[in-house]
Amino acid sequence: MLKNENIICVSTMCWDDLWTRKQRFMNMLAKEGNKVLYVEPICFARGRSVYAKVSEALNRAKSNPFSKLKKVSENLYILTPAVKIPFGRFEIISLWNQLILRQEIKSAQRKLTLNNPIFWTYTPSSDKLIGAFSEKLAIYDCVDEHSAYPNVNKRLIRRMEIRLIKKVDMVFVTTKELYDDKKHLNKNIFIIPNGVDIKHFSKAGEEETAIPSELQAIPQPRIGYIGGIADWIDLDLILYIAKSKPEWSLVLIGPIMTQNKLALLKEPKNIYFLGRKNLRVLPNYLKGLDVCLNPFRLNELAKRVNPLKVYEYLAAGKPVVSVDMPAIRQFEGIIMFAHSKEDFINLIDEALGENQLSLREKRLEVVRDYSWGNLFRTLINHIESQEKFKKE
Repeated sequence: MLKNENIICVSTMCWDDLWTRKQRFMNMLAKEGNKVLYVEPICFARGRSVYAKVSEALNRAKSNPFSKLKKVSENLYILTPAVKIPFGRFEIISLWNQLILRQEIKSAQRKLTLNNPIFWTYTPSSDKLIGAFSEKLAIYDCVDEHSAYPNVNKRLIRRMEIRLIKKVDMVFVTTKELYDDKKHLNKNIFIIPNGVDIKHFSKAGEEETAIPSELQAIPQPRIGYIGGIADWIDLDLILYIAKSKPEWSLVLIGPIMTQNKLALLKEPKNIYFLGRKNLRVLPNYLKGLDVCLNPFRLNELAKRVNPLKVYEYLAAGKPVVSVDMPAIRQFEGIIMFAHSKEDFINLIDEALGENQLSLREKRLEVVRDYSWGNLFRTLINHIESQEKFKKE
């Protein structure tokens, strides 16, 4: 197992944000005795107009002009970069921001004495960071089709990602679709799907796990979604289900990441926004849900995404109704796949009629091979087998 290494990880997720493989893998590496610097994503000024963006950037720069480095646990440090220039969708500005970020990381590297680190990135924009830290190995862990996200400069992201993949020593991807798209760019590319903390999420099926009072106050049946309420979620579908079945409660658990259609979603009395919840209590909320939804919008992003929430739903033993996504077709027969809005209604209805312990146990069984521990060991084996790593 990888030990006594220095690791610089450039992430697309803040440490205290939704807990994903990015935080999990780095936390596991730190616990194995590696010194980890986790670099949070660049924070850009937001605003509807040019004036609003520039004004906010200046205000935030005044209040937080420098990056911040803090220790969060043994061997694990978080670097929060200073606010950067807005309009990162333009290549020249993106390049400038990356050059500033490079200096911020190098400063933290010197303070923590991270000599000859493994450089590990989750973002295509890191193509200008490769080689800047005297790294012994460079890794790109590709968890999404970044160019398919809404409101991004797709061509720029694609160009940066191609350059990055050609520069790094190895690439991990979460789906076969991502693998097929990128395998011609790097010979050392491996599929490591998303996983689940089975021990933690299976608590949803335990008698002693208490359902939170705010959830108990919501009438049953409760149809739930856990995750970011963002533009890649089919919010029209959520609205359709709520209006079609006013006797059902639609429970949305997670941070609101878009204002798109939010006002419409707040009109029906049977849609409940419970906000972001700590990972520690998610099994408690899952226990109180009758059916769980995976309502991705079917687009290029969904075709190549490996939805983490589905593994967590299954580990909790919950019935899952999902759009048809390639990465989870292996669970056909365990997950119910809907191909239309009407399908969602019918399949949720069918799931609500279920009362079989054997089905709950079967869901837990199919995700046992996807424990984070198993996936982590596979990932580390790939790293340790690299000739460049062994030579170092």
